[in-house]
Amino acid sequence: MNIIQNYIYIKNNIENLNRNTKLILVSKNQDSEKIKLLLELGHCDFGENKIQEAKVKWAVELKNYKNVNLHLIGKLQSNKAKDAFQIFNFIHTLDNDKLAKIFSNLENDNKKKVNYFIQVNIGDESQKNGIACSKVSEFTKYCKFDLKLNII
Repeated sequence: MNIIQNYIYIKNNIENLNRNTKLILVSKNQDSEKIKLLLELGHCDFGENKIQEAKVKWAVELKNYKNVNLHLIGKLQSNKAKDAFQIFNFIHTLDNDKLAKIFSNLENDNKKKVNYFIQVNIGDESQKNGIACSKVSEFTKYCKFDLKLNII
């Protein structure tokens, strides 16, 4: 199957299960021609895990397609938070106080709002990223009410 056939097949299967489900296409390592085909079909949610690659790849497309939502789906280091904030609409890996504070400050300084997902370490494994299960409620309240972040 080619990329268009794959996309239509997957999209139709998902819509048959639940029309409200959002399909996020991970476009890392894909060239702009393939992405453009999907944009022309009206798809608007794309996931990336490399900030620098996304910045270069999406520079033109974000100007031409205003309805695109970019999702950061990979681990985010605090020194790259500002770049991520500038390009992404959704951050899927908010996993510590330091990042939350950085994003809160960026939102206050730039009048832009981003949507965040909290990454939870459900196995409480020390080598894995994410908020410990026992601290999710406290961290979520802190992000939503103290820092005024839009937690989804």
